Amino acid sequence: LLQETYEEMIKNNNTAILGYRGLMEQYLQAHDFHHAYIYGEKLFNINPYVEKIYETLVNIIAKTKHWQQLLLITDKALSKKIIDKLTYQENKAIAFFEISKIKKDSNREDSIKLIEKAIKLKKNFPPFVDLYVNLLIENKQYDFAKKTLRRAWSDFPHLDYKSNIMLLAKNLDMSFHELAKHIVGSNNSKEESKILLVEAAIDNNKWQEARNQIKDLLDVKPKRDICLLMAKIEEGDSNDIQKVNSWKLRAKNGEISNLWVCSITNKPQNDWSSLSNSGYFNSLVWNRCHLQPV
Repeated sequence: LLQETYEEMIKNNNTAILGYRGLMEQYLQAHDFHHAYIYGEKLFNINPYVEKIYETLVNIIAKTKHWQQLLLITDKALSKKIIDKLTYQENKAIAFFEISKIKKDSNREDSIKLIEKAIKLKKNFPPFVDLYVNLLIENKQYDFAKKTLRRAWSDFPHLDYKSNIMLLAKNLDMSFHELAKHIVGSNNSKEESKILLVEAAIDNNKWQEARNQIKDLLDVKPKRDICLLMAKIEEGDSNDIQKVNSWKLRAKNGEISNLWVCSITNKPQNDWSSLSNSGYFNSLVWNRCHLQPV
C-alpha cells in the first residue's frame, strides 16, 4: 500500500522527490539494491542536493560493485558542488582501483592504466600501490616494480607489500633478504622497516642479524607480532622449546599492531577493501585496535 502511494507521488512534480525517496528507502530496507539505485539515481537527477543522496548512492554502488556508475555520479556531484575536491579524488581513485581489479585477468594493460589513474589521485596509498606492483610483476616489468616498491616504501612503509616483495625476489632470482634490504634502503629506522628486515633475516636463517634488528622493538611489553617473531628466532636459532613457548605466551597478552579499522564501527580487518566488512564505503583507516580482526 505504501509503495503504491509512493508510485502515485512520483507522477506529480510537486511530490516526485518524496515519492522517489520513499521508494529508494523501501528497496534499501528490503536489500534490493538494484531498484534502490534506480530510484535513488532518479531522485539525484531531479534534485542532487537532497540530504545525503550522493552518499547513499555511493554506498549502494559499493554493495552492487557498479564502479562505472561511481565515476559518473562523482563527476556530477563535483560539478554541482555537492562534494569537495578531496572526496572527488578519493572516490574516483577507488572506482579506478576496483575496475582495475576486475580487468586484471582479462586485460592487463588496461588494468595497469586504471591503477595508475587511481595512484595519481591518491598517491602512495598502499592497497593501490600493492595492486600496481603485482600487475607490473605479472607483466614482467620487474625492474620497474622494484623501483616502484622502493619509492613507495620510502614514502609510506607498509607490511602489506611483503608478499609482493617475496614474489618479485623470486622472479629476479634474488633472496627475499637481499631484496628487502634494497627496498628499505636508508629508511631503516621505521618500525615497519625493522619488521620486514627481521622477517627477511629469518627467511634467510640469519639469526644474529634478526636478533640485532628486533632488539629495538623489544620494549617492556612488546607487541603480539614481535613476540611471535622472537618465537621464530628462538625456534630456528636455539631450538629452545622453553624460550619459544615463553614468547608465544607473551604474544597472547601483546598489543595487536596496526590494522585496517572501520572508522564508523571500530571493527578491524586484515585487508583493506573499499567497502568495509561492516558495510561502510571508504571507512577503513590504518590504525591500532584492541579487537581481533574479522
